[in-house]
Amino acid sequence: MYRTVEAVIYALMSEAVDPGLELLETQNKFVSEHLRRIFVQIYRIVGNVADAQDLTQEAFIKALQRQEQLKDGQKAAHWLSRIATNTAIDFLRRSGRVSYCELDVAPPPRAWTARHQCRARSRRTAPGDSGLQT
Repeated sequence: MYRTVEAVIYALMSEAVDPGLELLETQNKFVSEHLRRIFVQIYRIVGNVADAQDLTQEAFIKALQRQEQLKDGQKAAHWLSRIATNTAIDFLRRSGRVSYCELDVAPPPRAWTARHQCRARSRRTAPGDSGLQT
């Protein structure tokens, strides 16, 4: 599976630009270092292997076409992750698989609710009072 995606990305890279041998080797290394992580990241968002493969290719193509925008090589992994996430979210929006709701209608997260209830309970009790009625 990964070899097929990787082969397509390499073929598209060579078609998109006519890089020198050194640049092509750098791009190949970049793809092979990040391919699995980006695929898994996109798969977690879209939940479909075929879509994740296509979107992984799209994310790498976008990244490699804009690689001159990357100023700091140390931030390449984060930069690529943002491109991948945005590509997956855009796909979900286009395909209509994202649902929206008003914030006042949405249920609060469970962790926040429990913490909020504990704080509210502690504010209602007087110091030294357990809050239990006897």
